[in-house]
Amino acid sequence: MTHLESGHESASNDVGLLGFSEQKLVGSNGTLESKHSVTISAKDFKLYAADICWLIGLIMALEQESMLKPEHEDNNNKAKNYNTHKSVFIYICVVCFGIGTWLDLNGVWIQIPLIVDKVPEGWEFSAYLGLMSNLANIGPLSVVLLRRSINKSTAYEVPANFSILTVGVVALLALSFLWDKSAYFLKQRRSIWMLVLCFWLAVVDCTSSVTFAPFMSRYQPLYLNGLFTGEGLSSLLPALLAIIQGVGGESKCVQQLVWNETTNQTVNITVKEPTSPRFTVRTYFLCITALMCLSFVSFIILVLTKTGKHKTPGSHTQKTNDHVSEKRQPNEQNGTTNQSLSNKNEDWKLDTQQPPHFWYSEHGLFLICIFWISFVLLGCIPSINTYSLYPYGIKTFHWTIILCQFTYPLLSLFVTVTPQMPPRGCYVLTAIGSLFSIYIFVTAVTSPCSPLVDKPIGKIIISTVWILVYLIFYYVRIVLGNHFRLLTGHRGLFWYGAFTQLGAFTGAILIYILVIATKVFREREVCVTYDCRF
Repeated sequence: MTHLESGHESASNDVGLLGFSEQKLVGSNGTLESKHSVTISAKDFKLYAADICWLIGLIMALEQESMLKPEHEDNNNKAKNYNTHKSVFIYICVVCFGIGTWLDLNGVWIQIPLIVDKVPEGWEFSAYLGLMSNLANIGPLSVVLLRRSINKSTAYEVPANFSILTVGVVALLALSFLWDKSAYFLKQRRSIWMLVLCFWLAVVDCTSSVTFAPFMSRYQPLYLNGLFTGEGLSSLLPALLAIIQGVGGESKCVQQLVWNETTNQTVNITVKEPTSPRFTVRTYFLCITALMCLSFVSFIILVLTKTGKHKTPGSHTQKTNDHVSEKRQPNEQNGTTNQSLSNKNEDWKLDTQQPPHFWYSEHGLFLICIFWISFVLLGCIPSINTYSLYPYGIKTFHWTIILCQFTYPLLSLFVTVTPQMPPRGCYVLTAIGSLFSIYIFVTAVTSPCSPLVDKPIGKIIISTVWILVYLIFYYVRIVLGNHFRLLTGHRGLFWYGAFTQLGAFTGAILIYILVIATKVFREREVCVTYDCRF
């Protein structure tokens, strides 16, 4: 088969870049045959190559973009996750920092059922501790005077908190080994080490109320909630630890032979044999010390890091103080009170001259309620808890003190739902709480034959009454604190704090005199049979 000569006619049709041609060929038998072929011209080839290169370049660009974009997004996600994790870590540090507010003194009050039988003061120890707790208000007063002397600068906050936490850790560590040591003072054996160390622990707790919250003004408002959470845990953690510790059980009376040097004879006497808890008081205080160390380390981390802080320190101080005044409320039965409401006055130019209508209005009546509630709740009943609860047994004493510790954190959650109450409701609740507190005084004064002391129902009643008094009075205090914050502002909060401290101190002094000087209250001996008719 040969091709046609160049003079022969051929037909071709171009399609796109490719040339499509049909050629006529002469077969071996003399007939014409057609053959289809594809031809590419030089011009078409250049165009085709250019399109191919453009397409390859587009594919490579898309592949490169698809490879770089996920990497860029991954970096952003990693950075975002890192910042989130770092913020969570700082929030946890703030919570741990807040635990150091009332941790140590709450721990001491919870250990009262195990301490009173091993210290020379005996059942009077609660009265001593209540007095020491109120005398410790010299700490916040010193901070207020210091702040005024340095023109309200915030430079004192970090050194003050560092000193507070250091004293707290050292005092708790020393208390762990010296709580049961005694010495002669004024011709009587006293728990000198215990009382002195408890005084410094009370100073730490009271002073933290006026230094921890101002320090948090460096941070965004979100982190302030972590401080409040830590304050709640400062009551919960010692209570939970005490639940694990337990008290063993009721003391037993056993017969013991002793030598009487006067008669030179062996006599048989009955002695009390207390049961042991799961771990000792020393171990408990060491655990509290570890928690205080955690608070100390968390504070150092907060000082050294910048996450969560405002660019301009102190720019949100006033806003933070207002938030603190709303949320921080009196703490547990340590004879003192959370003074964030009363001691922020160093930031405000307080005019103590109130208009006459302030005192003759509901504000004045509310301040009387605050004085009375603080007198009873923070001054009186903590100092007589041994005489009111211990006659019913050490288990009743132990569990009632623990349950009272739970009231403040629970009310802090509840008050977010109902932060306000009509004035009549406050008066009614104050009256009801006062009636319950009268029953507490009756049980203390009538010791060792307290009402229903030998019956199970008596134990249930006394525990319920104590818990109700704490629930009612704490709730009224929080509601009235919100009232003064909203309606009277800083001045009202100043008087709220002043009447709180005055009531607590007056109650502690009165009970101390009654317990120590007049001996109105009496102990109940375990191994003595009492003829209690009621």
